[in-house]
Amino acid sequence: MSAVLYSAADGVATLTLNRPESRNALNLEMCDLLFGFCQDLSSNPGVTLVLVRANGPVFCAGADLKERQGMNEAQVRERRMKGFAAYGALESLPMPSVAVLQGPAVGSGCEIAAACDFIAATPEASFRGPPPARGMRVRAWGR
Repeated sequence: MSAVLYSAADGVATLTLNRPESRNALNLEMCDLLFGFCQDLSSNPGVTLVLVRANGPVFCAGADLKERQGMNEAQVRERRMKGFAAYGALESLPMPSVAVLQGPAVGSGCEIAAACDFIAATPEASFRGPPPARGMRVRAWGR
């Protein structure tokens, strides 16, 4: 089973994060597939919109910490750099991209969503990252 699914119809390409058993945690395979699909989409004049969505109740639970357990420091750094390359490829798409969130986006999930031009989110969506857990206070506007 592929970690990212690709489909296209009527000028709309859909990239679907497809690791629901791990809450769509971002692993090396997902990084490589996101990067590769974005590279292909960049040169596809038939696609005018890209949707990024996820299978399961969670958009993306962040980095796959189970994958990291077997990695040394250099491998963790390499995986992180591949994540940055995937986010950069999404951000560089020549057509608009929309992250469609049906559930939580944590850490790397927020980075994937932020790399898109727009975010469409259901009421079940939420955004979480490491800074609040480190004592950084986030205030909502108007409060």
